[in-house]
Amino acid sequence: DAVRKHRFLFGWGQPDDDLVDSDGRLPVLLTFPPTNELEYSQNIYTTAQPSFQPRTYAWKDLAAVDRHVTFFASRINLYDEDMDRLMVSSRQHKDLGMSATLSSRRVACDWILANEERWQEWVPVLCPAGSYTDSVKSCVPCRAGSYCPEESDVPISCPVGYYCPSGASAPTACSEGRTTNGAGSASAGDCSVCPEGSILVAGSCVAFWVLLVSVILPLLLVVAVAAVAGFKVRRDEGVRV
Repeated sequence: DAVRKHRFLFGWGQPDDDLVDSDGRLPVLLTFPPTNELEYSQNIYTTAQPSFQPRTYAWKDLAAVDRHVTFFASRINLYDEDMDRLMVSSRQHKDLGMSATLSSRRVACDWILANEERWQEWVPVLCPAGSYTDSVKSCVPCRAGSYCPEESDVPISCPVGYYCPSGASAPTACSEGRTTNGAGSASAGDCSVCPEGSILVAGSCVAFWVLLVSVILPLLLVVAVAAVAGFKVRRDEGVRV
């Protein structure tokens, strides 16, 4: 309060509403004389500090982990005029007794409601099921042989035993016990292979053990019975002779 009510030369950085007065006046920013390197070498500091280039730091793997957050972070931008208005509004709310937390939320909400066209450009698109984002700002149908759940970034290859037509949101299982040659099948016509341990019989896949019990064993039994019967006939004929 003492600093705000009197004319002080005071260090101040933004965003900070502590030095904004009740009438919304911001501190006057002073510009010092350009840097004098010779004076600095003599420990004389009557000029501005050497200039520096600000840098933006971010997690190096962010783009690979979540490109939506990366898209938002790379586009969000508040100008000095925005920050000045936000700080004045925040100071006014606090002077009326509002807490710092509630004031910051109120100021943020007011800005969002008043600047929708601007921040809409910062927000990536989230695609519906059956499509995926190709540029974080547009959706394209999921390609055949893949499926795309809601909010997909990359199509997922259709697994073995399933097929996925274009625009699929989930894989569809092959019918009649059929399967596919591999992943990435696009239509029911690709379900032309019998699963391991079975064989195609009369258009249907039959397990080997079923085929053995229901067809091969009875056939072998018939052959065996016929062989025994033939042996008896030949033996009886031999006895008569």
